[in-house]
Amino acid sequence: MRKLLTLLALIVLAPVAHAQLLVNCATGVTCSQTGPSMTGTGDPAWLAFGKINTDLSQIYQGPITMATVGGVVLGSATGGAQGAGTMNAQGVYVQGVPVPSYPQTAAEIAAGVTPTNYLYPPGNVLRYGADPSAVSDSSSAVNSDIKAALASGGTGYIYVPGGTFLISGAQILFGNSLAIVGFNRAASVFWCNLPLGTSCFRYSNNGTSSPVVNTSGYGQVTVSGITITTSPGFSATGSTAAALELSCEGYSYMEVREVRLTGAFKYGLINDGCEVSHYDGDIIDNSGPANSINFWIVNGPDRVSGQSQGFSNLVTIENDQLNGGTYGLVDDGGSNHSIRDTNINGNGTPMRIAGAQAFGIDRDDMENAGIQTGIANIDFESTTLAGAAAGESVGGTIEGNCFCADMAATGSGGKASLAFEGTGYSTGISISGNNFRFNLGPNSDIDVTHLGNSRVGPDNADGNGSSSHYIGIHQDANANILYPAQNGYPGFNPLIVQLGHMAQLAPYTVATLPTCNTTLKGGMAYVTDATAPTYNGALTGGGSVVVPVFCNGSSWVSN
Repeated sequence: MRKLLTLLALIVLAPVAHAQLLVNCATGVTCSQTGPSMTGTGDPAWLAFGKINTDLSQIYQGPITMATVGGVVLGSATGGAQGAGTMNAQGVYVQGVPVPSYPQTAAEIAAGVTPTNYLYPPGNVLRYGADPSAVSDSSSAVNSDIKAALASGGTGYIYVPGGTFLISGAQILFGNSLAIVGFNRAASVFWCNLPLGTSCFRYSNNGTSSPVVNTSGYGQVTVSGITITTSPGFSATGSTAAALELSCEGYSYMEVREVRLTGAFKYGLINDGCEVSHYDGDIIDNSGPANSINFWIVNGPDRVSGQSQGFSNLVTIENDQLNGGTYGLVDDGGSNHSIRDTNINGNGTPMRIAGAQAFGIDRDDMENAGIQTGIANIDFESTTLAGAAAGESVGGTIEGNCFCADMAATGSGGKASLAFEGTGYSTGISISGNNFRFNLGPNSDIDVTHLGNSRVGPDNADGNGSSSHYIGIHQDANANILYPAQNGYPGFNPLIVQLGHMAQLAPYTVATLPTCNTTLKGGMAYVTDATAPTYNGALTGGGSVVVPVFCNGSSWVSN
């Protein structure tokens, strides 16, 4: 009977194919298991930290005590010096604290990904061998995590705990429907040391290095809570890479929030042909080689041969910090771009814009004490940064911004703080409620030489030194500009309106002139039916003389 019971016990306790159950343990006898790396001897037998259960549902930290109880029940309820034991599902008493263990998932199997540390759940980069001390390369681990996450039944996300992870072996390449989530950007850091033309993290609309050009779809990508920077000692010379490159080529729904992109990249973030994209609470303080750009909105052949213009639509940039670099933000076209509540600091040119439609630049703060004469805070052009034709910008608002510490006090060839340039005319733009502070150069706050059919003012000039500040209006058939009164800062020269071409007054008859009062004082028009007018004299209608007229605050007089 005893032999039968022993045989039955061994059958019950026998491991399954992936079992990690301790069997055949007795005093002074080697304890062994099926599964990786756990053997031991002892009287009683002790085993170090290891996996002991059949289904990998638990791992026990601490030694394991075996008693001589004939094999029906292995282990000891008291455990001797190790304290009371806990019986697991296989009837083994174990001393120590049970912690979770996560078996290989169907998604990992399908993706051909084998975890290296089952202590961490699927999605955690540490599960796949990432090194949080940045001693060894973690690119293979991160890419394996992404591969498993995007497989059928995968997590759909990767999680980056606190630590510094070196990316030196390969680019981190990912596709649609993925979230990259860090603990927070101060703790979860990637050090990149890749070839000069290879971006550290790159999304493409098909998950490969060759995205499909001129297509549409739902990208549905989120990146949050991480920092991407260059590794110590990285040389920026010759770099053409980005910290984070989104090669959408028409795909939509990108979200980047509470991310920091820094170091010596040529580009901080590239939004290439992305639609319905949102960037919120990010810090981009990248300072790479010459002509570096913190944030580049680009669509068309500037980066991808054969790509059509017009995919970078509905892009929102808010609550961000763009520090340093040659350019803070370059917008090379698209529609419905909103740049708001953002601080742009210490750049060569804070914003360069070409071919934008239905845009908003609102409540931003440009603090550029080191800006050089010849560079505008916001520069509207008709060509992209690479020189391709983009057209003028049409339909937008520039409201409630602070153009702070705008221009250098010395130098020549300067631009206005807000400059409209190019070959044609930007139209349908409302400029109002802005404050132009500490513009020490000899040039205008706003130069609308290539602006038409728009509204300028009221704005405020505050602390601009002793130079005259003016709005230069290029007046022709395309430049019908409504210009309300401006507020010149007390103690400085008044605002001057310069008309480069003729201003055409509105026609009336004497009888149809509006009532002249203090509201209309200073207004001018012309009448078509004056009778024997004299300079500054009262008007009489019913004649045939065409003459300009002036409202002196109480009556219209011939002028």
